[in-house]
Order: sequence, then C-alpha cells, then structure tokens
Amino acid sequence: MRYSFKTKDRSLPLYVDSIGYKWRQENLSRPKEYNYVHWLQTYSGVGIVEIEGKEIVLKKNQGILINQNIPHSYYSKKGAWLTNYFTFGGLLISEITQILGFHDYLFIESPEIKLQAFIENHYKDFKENNRLNIYDSSTLVYEFLLLVKKYCAINSRNYLLNRNIIIPILNLIENYKNKLATCPKNKYEIYQCQKSAFLNSTETSE
Repeated sequence: MRYSFKTKDRSLPLYVDSIGYKWRQENLSRPKEYNYVHWLQTYSGVGIVEIEGKEIVLKKNQGILINQNIPHSYYSKKGAWLTNYFTFGGLLISEITQILGFHDYLFIESPEIKLQAFIENHYKDFKENNRLNIYDSSTLVYEFLLLVKKYCAINSRNYLLNRNIIIPILNLIENYKNKLATCPKNKYEIYQCQKSAFLNSTETSE
C-alpha cells in the first residue's frame, strides 16, 4: 500500500513525495540520479541494499536513509520482502541536508519505537483520515529528521560516527518548528514564510 502526492508544490522548502506501508518490494536499481531523500525500512523478510560498493543487510525494522542523487540498488535476499518507505524533497533539501551533516546514507540498525512506527502511524493519517494536505504534510519531514537525531543521540557509537548531525538538528528543527507555527495558511504567503523561518533558524543555530 502506498500514497503519493501526484501534485506537488515544489516551491516548498521540504515536502513529502510518497509514503508506503507493507509494500511488496520489487528489485530496484538506481544507477543514476534519484531526486528524493529516501527512507527504506524492512517490515518483514530480509533485503539487501547495495550502495557505494557496500552491501547492507536490512532485517526486520532496520532501515537506511539515502540522500538524493546517490546511486544504489536493493533487492530481496530470499523470498518476499515487505518494506515501509518515505520519500521527500524540497527547494532547500540540499541546503538542509548539508546543514544537518547528512551525507550519502545512514544505516539505522535498531530504530527507537517512534522511528520504527513512523511509517505505520502516518500512513494511516494519509489513508484513513485524509488529514494531511500538501502543506501540512511537509511538517512530517521535520518530525522524521528529529527522530533520526534522537536515534543518533541515544546510540553512542552512532553518535561518534555522526556527531556533526546532532547539534545542528537539535537547534535547526526546534527553532524552525517554533517559527513555522506563526506562518499563515494562505498559499501565496506560505513559501516566503517557510523559507524565512528556515533561514532564521539556521542563523540562530550557528
């Protein structure tokens, strides 16, 4: 099962492209560019992700966050492989990932409960309630990044490997979410407000 925004406002700093839950994953190869940041997580079965000359095994609940434009491929190790996934982009996605210190990919071996259940919880919002429109759904990206930050902070080994991501996320997302709360709902004004909130947050976090 999947939900995808067919119409996207590409002027937004961040937006959701698609979300999938219990998806029967086919073999996929992306030797060239893929324009979205991609979270891929195993729901059941076992998958193999090939990226930058490495083979990463994705067992149940494990996931990998892959930056945009990074060549990769993935396939089932054996039998059916069901996945959860979340893809997102935005006008400022490159700047944001640079500020967060997120480079090519991040393997998450033991997600915390909220990160582990992120797809299931929010897929229901899209599927059942139809609560999230194209603008409101962009806040999911910030919530997701905050969960990644918390995982890195809790796991000391991961923190040492990814320490450049911790403090920037903590400052950037919290400041941004506070400023975003004051944004108007008018479609004409929302881009300038979101962009201003983001840029002000980056200045505050420095």
